[in-house]
Amino acid sequence: MARPYRPKRWRPEPADPAGARLLSRQLSISPVTAQVLINRGLTTPEAAQAFLTPGRDRIHDPFLLKDMREAVDLIRARLRSGGPIMVYGDYDADGVTATATLLLALRALGAEVAYYIPDRFREGYGLNAGALRSIRARGYDFIVTVDTGVAAVAEAQVARELGITLVVTDHHEPGPVLPDVPALVNPRRPDCTYPFKGLAGVGVAFKLALALGAPNAWDLLDIVTLGTVADMMPLVDENRAIVREGLSRLGATHRPGLRALMQVAGVQPPVTAGHVGFALGPRINALGRMSSAEAGVELLLTEDPARAEELARRLDEENRARQEIEAAILEEALAQAAALPPEEREYALVLAGEGWHHGVVGICASRVLEVYHRPTILLSIEGDEVRGSARSIPGFHMQRALLQMSELFTRFGGHAAAAGLSLRGRDLVPELRRRMNRLAAEWLRPEDLVPEQRVDAFVALDQIDEGLIRELEALEPFGLGNPAPVLATDGLQVVDGRAIGRNGQHLKLFLRPDGDGAAAPVEAVGWNMAVAMPEPGRRIAVAYEPEINTYMGRSRIQLVLKDMKPAAGGEPFRLTDAHCLAWDPLSPSVNGAPAGFPVHVVDARGGRLAGLLAAMAGAGPAPGAREVAAEMEDEWGADGEEADPKLLYLAALCRPAEARALVLTASPWAAAALADRLERLGPETRRTVALWLPGEPEPAAGRLVVAAHGQVARGPYSDVVLWHPPYAAVGYPAERLHLLWDEQDWALAEECLGWPCPDRDVLVHLYRLLQTGEASPSTLARRLNEVPGPWNRLRYESGLAIFREIGLLDGAGRLCAARGVRFDLEASPRYRRGQEVRALLAARQTFPGSASA
Repeated sequence: MARPYRPKRWRPEPADPAGARLLSRQLSISPVTAQVLINRGLTTPEAAQAFLTPGRDRIHDPFLLKDMREAVDLIRARLRSGGPIMVYGDYDADGVTATATLLLALRALGAEVAYYIPDRFREGYGLNAGALRSIRARGYDFIVTVDTGVAAVAEAQVARELGITLVVTDHHEPGPVLPDVPALVNPRRPDCTYPFKGLAGVGVAFKLALALGAPNAWDLLDIVTLGTVADMMPLVDENRAIVREGLSRLGATHRPGLRALMQVAGVQPPVTAGHVGFALGPRINALGRMSSAEAGVELLLTEDPARAEELARRLDEENRARQEIEAAILEEALAQAAALPPEEREYALVLAGEGWHHGVVGICASRVLEVYHRPTILLSIEGDEVRGSARSIPGFHMQRALLQMSELFTRFGGHAAAAGLSLRGRDLVPELRRRMNRLAAEWLRPEDLVPEQRVDAFVALDQIDEGLIRELEALEPFGLGNPAPVLATDGLQVVDGRAIGRNGQHLKLFLRPDGDGAAAPVEAVGWNMAVAMPEPGRRIAVAYEPEINTYMGRSRIQLVLKDMKPAAGGEPFRLTDAHCLAWDPLSPSVNGAPAGFPVHVVDARGGRLAGLLAAMAGAGPAPGAREVAAEMEDEWGADGEEADPKLLYLAALCRPAEARALVLTASPWAAAALADRLERLGPETRRTVALWLPGEPEPAAGRLVVAAHGQVARGPYSDVVLWHPPYAAVGYPAERLHLLWDEQDWALAEECLGWPCPDRDVLVHLYRLLQTGEASPSTLARRLNEVPGPWNRLRYESGLAIFREIGLLDGAGRLCAARGVRFDLEASPRYRRGQEVRALLAARQTFPGSASA
């Protein structure tokens, strides 16, 4: 069944134009790519470069995992004794690949080794006492688990009674009690300080192979990658390094099983994470859902190409059978949902069917959720037994919800997004449905029931070129934790559009910037979006993934649509200043700037467009100002509702060829945001704008230079515009001074000043932060990075400077105060200057020389 299209609510990532431009210059990449990196939390050149070039040096030492040394010692002792080892796995793709990984590593070390995968339908998940007795009866008294075992408290006791040495490796969340075993390797155990918690079960098995010194450990990365991606683990940190190399190895794998699997799945090199997640992984998972997963392990182990082809065909057949069963259940479930009274499906769905396949109801619950975007429970009824799976949306924690109605279940378990459950009886289905809807109505807002579309950055269409797309491709592999970048463009005109696909369910659009008839249309394709086909001439905004589409030897840029909506004039920026630590509006160089003011002051504070036009028209010395004002009034009307009148004022100010203006804002953050807004006014304005960030030379080009208060300009400029109120009385190198701020800008200036001028409360908090733990420079840097709030890093950096001025910190960033010694903040020149300027703004003092022209 095709996934239906549903309009989404857009969630733009907080934009940081200042940080993005700075990072782009440091790494020689586009600001768009830099913004995407910042969205991933990569805010420094070092972190971004490490992300862009993942390698084996990013793999953490396996012995940082708690109990890894004990596990290695036990296994090496077993290898020396020559005793057999049993690898106990799980029936999903992670468990299958983890089993194969450890088994191949142990074989390379000379072990006599076998494996055991429990049957999903007869035994269920995890270790079980019956399996342990069966394994012991076969002569095995040494078991290593992979992808399971952390919850096997009772089973560990059974193993001890049977004389079995049990080594557990797992990655699932542990319960309140850990099994009593000689070694338990799990990065998620609460007493493990391993730096990365997101390893898959196969990732932990790989770390064990490395720790054991298996000669083939790195060669196993093709299998490790298959399990990591299929188990939807975050593709960050060392997982990114594992999968980046593993995908390359998959494309050139020597394993007959993997080559046969790729052939039946239609996967050709270069192999992507998408190929693994949507083509290879589901075929391995299908075995565990439909029959026995042991064939999956055999597929990865076999050296016989003929046997590999036979097994791959079986996996493909099992997957097709799974798809057919899934389609039948899904059709029945959706029909049942549509027939429910509105009050029984308004906030949540509980659906039940006779004989629905236990191995498929979880997938079907996910598919129903995609259609309705509501917490969903699907139940399979077999006689008096009612078992099912639950899936949820952000804002509704499924595990906690089930806990509130726990008396309805014989057992349940899961987490925020998914859970499994067994109902006490089929007659309780209506009660479960009623209580789920009631609870969801309490926990969810109406907007939570609309799917969300993340947007990394808003861009102009002419910013999308092959160079940008290639840069974004360098961020692969994409997946959980590192999603494919989604860009958005507003104000596009639909030139043409048509339905495509076998059933006409997809759409293709041809788009260009509204009002730019000379621009060549760009193709956009939307899968399953034909129902939302806009008519030609419509103005729309689109969210998309850009790509290079090559067909019959011709390559062109194509936008893969994620969502679209009517044009709305752009999305608001939510900006930070965390990367502008060079900014200091109170620096002595600023306070020492020459005094004096321009000969002509244009006071346009707080005005609407009509007032701004009048102010500009009255600025006699401004070349062409009256003519420009008249053009603006004709184009936008006296009210100017279509655009921010202050933006138009700036654009008009620099239309005369001889004009050059310096625009000063409250902070580098505000400067970068304003520069981006100006560039959106159109190509003509975009060519005139130059952003000047702290620490960079003053731009020699650009007729509209946007900067922050605190930067000493040399000019020459015909005009200086104070977009926000200044922090000090300084001179300006221009003939005319324009005052544009309003009350809202006052508030922003006060907020910005709080970053480099922390008050006493902030300094007390910083001092306490320094007192906790070891106050070394490295610890301090880590603690500052953990401080919540987008501007606190800048605020605390300034606080450290104040502490150094009063002798509270030494040059290495260590506290040097004896207990009980008091320090006077007023002894800090920086603190005193900050307090003076804060008082100035708080009093709303009028800027000197601001008489209206």
